[in-house]
Amino acid sequence: MHRAFHRPFVAVATLAFCLSFGVARAHETVDYENDVAPILVANCGGGGCHIGEETNGVDLSSYASTMASLGDQYGGPIVVPGDPDASPLVDKVSRDAPEFGDRMPRDAGALSDVEIGILRQWIRDGANEGHVALRGDADGNDERDITDAVFTLTFLFFGGEAPPCLPQADADANGRLQVTDAIFLLDFLFRGGEEPEALTDVEIDSCTEASELSFDNIYEIVFASSCAFSSCHGAENPRAELSLATADAAWAALVGVAPSNLAALEAGLLRVDPGTPDNSFLLRKLIEPGPGEGNRMPANSPTPLSDATLQAVREWIAFGAPRDGTIPGVPAITDEPPPPIDRVPPPPVPENGLQLHLEPFQVASRSEREIFSFLERPFRDHPSANVDVKRIDIHMTDSSHHFILYQWIGSGATPAPGVRPVQSVIDILTSRRLVVGAQQAFFTIAFPEGVGFRFTRDTSFDLNSHYVNLNGQQVLLAEVYVNFFFAEPGELRLPVKQIFDINTSINVPPNTTRTTTLDFPSFAQAAQDPIGNGGSLSREIHVYALSSHMHRHGVRFTGTLLESRRPLDPPGMIYESIGWDDPVYRIFDPPLVLRPGQGIRYAATHTYDDPPSPSSPALRFGATSEDEMAILLGYYTTP
Repeated sequence: MHRAFHRPFVAVATLAFCLSFGVARAHETVDYENDVAPILVANCGGGGCHIGEETNGVDLSSYASTMASLGDQYGGPIVVPGDPDASPLVDKVSRDAPEFGDRMPRDAGALSDVEIGILRQWIRDGANEGHVALRGDADGNDERDITDAVFTLTFLFFGGEAPPCLPQADADANGRLQVTDAIFLLDFLFRGGEEPEALTDVEIDSCTEASELSFDNIYEIVFASSCAFSSCHGAENPRAELSLATADAAWAALVGVAPSNLAALEAGLLRVDPGTPDNSFLLRKLIEPGPGEGNRMPANSPTPLSDATLQAVREWIAFGAPRDGTIPGVPAITDEPPPPIDRVPPPPVPENGLQLHLEPFQVASRSEREIFSFLERPFRDHPSANVDVKRIDIHMTDSSHHFILYQWIGSGATPAPGVRPVQSVIDILTSRRLVVGAQQAFFTIAFPEGVGFRFTRDTSFDLNSHYVNLNGQQVLLAEVYVNFFFAEPGELRLPVKQIFDINTSINVPPNTTRTTTLDFPSFAQAAQDPIGNGGSLSREIHVYALSSHMHRHGVRFTGTLLESRRPLDPPGMIYESIGWDDPVYRIFDPPLVLRPGQGIRYAATHTYDDPPSPSSPALRFGATSEDEMAILLGYYTTP
């Protein structure tokens, strides 16, 4: 079969190489992040310019600020996607006598023809922020060139690597991958033929999904290549009665199925226990089987699978071991070695205490991921019915958006083990109680002598972790350790309660700064502990600590005292934090005493200075890093 197709392959490839050298080159992808931003930063900074500040209505500090800039002189956007000639940005840098003012950059050399060409092409292509998938880019390297045609032909006729995204390889957009795609692309590149049309939104989504982890991806990289042989786990006489001959057969034979190995069976393991990687015999076999559990797999490999592959299998199981779909935020397994991933060093387990561990989970580059993970009754072996804790430490991977440890108080069914998506605010308030929250890589919380946390042996916890990975290439491996330090018997006299008061009424229009206020205790706090409402306490409380939580548009958070629902004169400022990523954690020793009729007015100020466009919707309360929040946090006791 290979010989029959050899001649057309050679003919097409020879045609490409023999065409004149001066013909048109591939239409390469140009985006803001990789191509445009370096030009702007290098030429438009300095005092009174456009990087880090706005001058004459123009701020070139980021993609969002560039696209939102309305030049004072031009009276409109400086970038008109699709039309470089109508874009004032091009006018100002390319003409000796622009329509308004002087040529830019001022007091510096003019941009080169290459730099101006990049700006023009970026705008002509739609002024995109980042990578845009290209039809015809068969090898997925963000360029259309002769290697894409060779890549397609090698796959079709010589058993080469499959395209990472089939719609991208379908150059002629006829819904099929065939030799005509290579010819179509070569005709465009070297003979001025028709340019491949843009990918549809559906096709782009399918390409994005192809870069996320799925069971089919695991099957192709792990099982099909290493396990589904006739001598191992093929269709006929599979070892251990485990057939991995097809993806469907593998999933049916693994998920929720008891193992045939007696040691694993007696240990209560399943081949794959959805949501519980540590109770899954498959993962143990791939890493390090125990006594009586046989050899490590794959048996035909002298070394274990890569850490990235093993982590992907673990994440698939933790997500519930789905047969279909992808796992958002988890990159697909590739045959290429991944860049090194830093792990947070595990802290020592307290001598008189307990350590919780949120298993590592991957966050793909330029993405964010928030998970919940349920831990049932970790104090079950504690000698006392009450578990008193005098200190809690949190150690986690750097760059956390937040980590929250919740105590489960729900009356219904407990969550399934393993990773789950984000919960609604109502669900959180009715089924969980805040224990501690942190944004720093290391955070410790302790109170004056005799004050601390009180749990019971039956307490269960929900761990909520949120990471935003701004790295352009490297996968982030998020991980959290929580250390409980137990108090001695009789040491804890005053158990604390949590302040977790949430203002959901955030509404900040584009290019606006707005302050949103709410009075503690509000309905959210009253739902957790009936100490009052509407900014007026019904009983005395002693506040030991206050903190806050906002997202990246938050610039200031304050708390001031109320008396009979009115602010004091002068204002009684008791809390202030500037910025959002390292909020102040204020300790009161002695405690701040709030009496009946008093309260706290907390105010969150948000500046929405980077909307994608002037017509963007307003900032609202929400869970992602692009939404906003305003939460008052703290601890108190009741006398």
